[in-house]
Amino acid sequence: MLLALSTGAARADDDTKRDDLAEAIRLESALEYDQALVIVERLIAAGTTTEPARLAELHLYAGRLAAGLDRADAARVHFATALALNPQLALPPGTSPKITAPFEAARAATSPLRVHATAAGAVIDADALGLVRRTDGFVAYDEHGNVVWRGTAPPPPSPPPPPRATPDAGPGFAGRWTTWIGVAGGAMVVGGLCAWRFQVAQDDWDRFSQDGMHDFTQLRAIEDRGNRWGVATEVGLGVAAAATVTAAILYVVHRPVPIVVGDHAVGVAGRF
Repeated sequence: MLLALSTGAARADDDTKRDDLAEAIRLESALEYDQALVIVERLIAAGTTTEPARLAELHLYAGRLAAGLDRADAARVHFATALALNPQLALPPGTSPKITAPFEAARAATSPLRVHATAAGAVIDADALGLVRRTDGFVAYDEHGNVVWRGTAPPPPSPPPPPRATPDAGPGFAGRWTTWIGVAGGAMVVGGLCAWRFQVAQDDWDRFSQDGMHDFTQLRAIEDRGNRWGVATEVGLGVAAAATVTAAILYVVHRPVPIVVGDHAVGVAGRF
């Protein structure tokens, strides 16, 4: 019921304004500009105009009537307000210079009303005439309560794109456990070769020392050669052992090792 009453009241108010405007037009046609101006200014002062374009037309009409009454100052004020609300307004061709003169003067001295909407509401960018007396959300009102600007809430900012996943390059060559497995294998091969050469030198020394056919100098040379291969064998096997330990450590660091809990034991599981 309240909605029906409100809607009916709004329609009645619109009908009244249309009737008043029709009366003003009739009075203008009868050259009764003074009475017509009173009606139009009363419509503006009522503060019931809800569209800025409609308010601009009312001020333009009031300016024409004021100019027709030789009230140039009042005409310029109305024209300036109309142009601030709608800079595209123009007078019809053939309009009397008595009306066009204050209109063009107002255009030359008037800058448009500029308001923009933010998430918090209306923000006034330019209002040389001081038309905006208050704002309410995304609506701005003049001193009478007429709407001089109406906007909409800006769309929410787009969410930033998700960060691009950087592929995991993994550890470098020296940080891979497989590298050290290869080093360990190579060291084992070298160590085994050196051990074989050491054994050859040992066999030569045993054979030469038993047959008594070789002097001390030859035996000493075989011994030195065997010692060199023995040291190389130890170095190769040591490197293989160290590389194996390093590979095991890197494998554990770079691969999660699941803990396996049994009924009577706890251990780790791995897969190669």
